[in-house]
Amino acid sequence: PLSKTALRKKIKLLGKLKNLEQNNIGRKSYDKSYRSAQETVRSFINHAINRMIETEHPAVIAKEDLMFVKEKGVKSDNSRFARKMRKRLNSWTKGQLDERIEYLSSKNSIETHDVNPAYTSQYCSICGQHFEERYGSHHELTKCKKCGKMNANIAAAKNILSRLTDEEITLYTPYKRVKEILDSRIKEA
Repeated sequence: PLSKTALRKKIKLLGKLKNLEQNNIGRKSYDKSYRSAQETVRSFINHAINRMIETEHPAVIAKEDLMFVKEKGVKSDNSRFARKMRKRLNSWTKGQLDERIEYLSSKNSIETHDVNPAYTSQYCSICGQHFEERYGSHHELTKCKKCGKMNANIAAAKNILSRLTDEEITLYTPYKRVKEILDSRIKEA
């Protein structure tokens, strides 16, 4: 048997729970936060793309088609929920970025082309050698056997641009075949 005070608290708590269920307050709060975060990302992406278009005046934009990239689970946190959430968040940002690039490019009469993303940041854009190591706080720096130290992101951007005219590596070339092609080019050089 409950005391009168405990019974009142229980009734009050049940009333609050009923109110939450009826008005779906938790979901509304979540949806509002989600929309706010989505708008922040969209605003940031729009601003960055518009700034790039204004300063660079590109005629063509080559971009990696990242919709086919599988999100691999991190070994330390390999739960099904964590993998699913990472994949959802990762694809959401890629989808937002891709959609905004397409929209703003067409608005400014700029051609866009998707290229195969396989190994673009793992091979030197100058000599074609496979990078020895990646370092830096975000693994943005790398070392090539022939060319020395460089920024891996800049090398990747140059590789993406060169894929526009690469007849061997098309958008749908399997990633294992891409590696074979890149390795054979090193042997030929």
